[in-house]
Amino acid sequence: MESNAITIRKAIPADAQAIWHLLRCENKVWDVDHIIKEINSLHILSFGKKLVGVSHSTVTPGCEKIAWVVIHPMYPEGSGYAFLAYGLLGVICRLPKAEVEQRMKSHLKLGHPKQNIGFGIR
Repeated sequence: MESNAITIRKAIPADAQAIWHLLRCENKVWDVDHIIKEINSLHILSFGKKLVGVSHSTVTPGCEKIAWVVIHPMYPEGSGYAFLAYGLLGVICRLPKAEVEQRMKSHLKLGHPKQNIGFGIR
């Protein structure tokens, strides 16, 4: 893999330790056993070999939900969140752009603390 490739993929058990470190940076208290138990609901955002973000989401036909997203503190939070959300809903779930945008707006209206979705570099 190229050193500057951006990748979204399903998490695997080998990612558990790196996910734990990232969650710990954001004060999300999940131990490695809990991460492994939830591994099928986790998606990874990486930049080269660096773990940049992780999302906890469920994808079943007709019901796609992103429970939470954690982005590494050294990266733009809103852009990372948007990248994971668009990747999950638009590519993995194959939803049209308008529906992806509507679901992201609905998610933000629920009062989630991460309300600064945007693109670009800050």
